[in-house]
Amino acid sequence: MSEDSCGNYEHLVTLTATDECGNSVDYQFTITVQDTEAPAFAEALPESMDLVCSDGIPAAEELTALDNCDGLVDVSFLEVVDSSDPCAFIITRTWSAVDCSGNGVRACPDFEHRR
Repeated sequence: MSEDSCGNYEHLVTLTATDECGNSVDYQFTITVQDTEAPAFAEALPESMDLVCSDGIPAAEELTALDNCDGLVDVSFLEVVDSSDPCAFIITRTWSAVDCSGNGVRACPDFEHRR
């Protein structure tokens, strides 16, 4: 049996059948358990929105992610502000989570703020 640190494994199974005369035959097969499901955010995801100056910029939400094999998974957050347009700027917020097996999920809403 081989197993990795994430709980994924392969197990070789051997079955042997023997008759009354001592004749036998073996049959082997492998059972593979592999985490292929990405984590999911527990909360509703923020939506993209267009804002005007009087709206103000909403605070970034704190998201959590759950995984079917790892339970609670760390969520990373990145905010990028593009102010190249003199009339508006765009804030892109990215939340991402990756489980032990490398399966990942991302949410990337944009906030366009008119000056």
